[in-house]
Amino acid sequence: MTWQNGIKGFQEQLNRNISELNNGQYPPHWIHFLQYVDKIKHKIKRVVDLGCGVGIYKPLLERHYPELEYIGIDFAPEAIKIAKNQWNAPNSFKQLDIFDLEKDFFRLTDVVVLNGILDIMEDSLKLTKFIFEFNLLHLILQRVHITDGPTECDKYQAYSDIESYDCKVNKNAFESLLEEYCYKYEKQQVIDHYNYLLTSNKQLAFIHLPKTAGTFIGELAKLNNSMHIHGHKSIRDIDKPYKYINIGFVRNPWDWHVSRYFYLCQRVDNVSNRKILEQGISINNDYGLSSIELREKYPTLCDYICNYKSSMSNRFWMSDIYNYMFYDLDRKYYIDFIGKIENLNEDLSYIYKHLDIELPEPTPYIKENCTNKSKHEHYSVYYDDKLIDMIYNKEFDIIDRYGYTFERP
Repeated sequence: MTWQNGIKGFQEQLNRNISELNNGQYPPHWIHFLQYVDKIKHKIKRVVDLGCGVGIYKPLLERHYPELEYIGIDFAPEAIKIAKNQWNAPNSFKQLDIFDLEKDFFRLTDVVVLNGILDIMEDSLKLTKFIFEFNLLHLILQRVHITDGPTECDKYQAYSDIESYDCKVNKNAFESLLEEYCYKYEKQQVIDHYNYLLTSNKQLAFIHLPKTAGTFIGELAKLNNSMHIHGHKSIRDIDKPYKYINIGFVRNPWDWHVSRYFYLCQRVDNVSNRKILEQGISINNDYGLSSIELREKYPTLCDYICNYKSSMSNRFWMSDIYNYMFYDLDRKYYIDFIGKIENLNEDLSYIYKHLDIELPEPTPYIKENCTNKSKHEHYSVYYDDKLIDMIYNKEFDIIDRYGYTFERP
């Protein structure tokens, strides 16, 4: 049998783990796990245990760090069934193949644990790279079998009914992956296996969706060189985005459309846009209109939203720009944190805290003080019921995901 259906082997594993837990004779990898959690406990809120088996880390964590949330994932249904019943925690375990996980499952405050899984995978480097692609801040990799020789796997019998692999990973290949994905690490050796604590050593970077306080965030970053500003680049235009901790912000879509409309009406005319228009490149759209021309052609917000001709037909709506900016061509989601500009001060403090960056002490973000702010009344003034519904339907993805509503002062 394999790990996926070896019920007798999982029961043997559970019995041994319970004995170790009850008598306090923790194996070395448990001790190292607790030591690593202790070092990062002020930065994390949840432990994600990938390849959790019968879930022994749940009671271990409850005994020593009860304030931390736990979730265990394993592809073996028998293991998950045993774990749910043994620890009376049906919501703490999920039966799932690790390779089916997606970026938005993880949180900035997670530590992800792979305990005794990299040494039983036929292609442990493939799994390691897959996990690293999620751009996690903290990982604990346990019982990694490191060798100076080639990466290779040998079959052996685990417990009484489970056929498994003993996989050795070439040291240079493994540590090259750590360097490629910008992880600093500490490790502890147990015979020929290693337990690692990985901590992200990546620079914070800002992906600027237009009209989401980008000028303010850019000025903040200059105060202590704490952030790389990608500007209005899409994530797909950035080389190796996993080398950064990428953040972005969204805004109430009804407010966003008002802000963008009045910004375009009041901006200093963009010379390059005028040249594009004069050359006839944008003759069938409104991309090159000056602010005066735009005001004349679209005197109201409704005129603008209902009739504007964009040179980028799929990038007029905020939801479409969001998808373009924050997803790459393969629809991989590389944004590590998306905040709301309505909570900008709190969200930035949260990010800086968990990255151990000293937050500068600028004037707090106040919308009315923005240097790039257009002048207009509260956004609700410019909407009738028909236009409210249009924005709701067109921007539903963002409205639903971030809990926005149309509000009146």
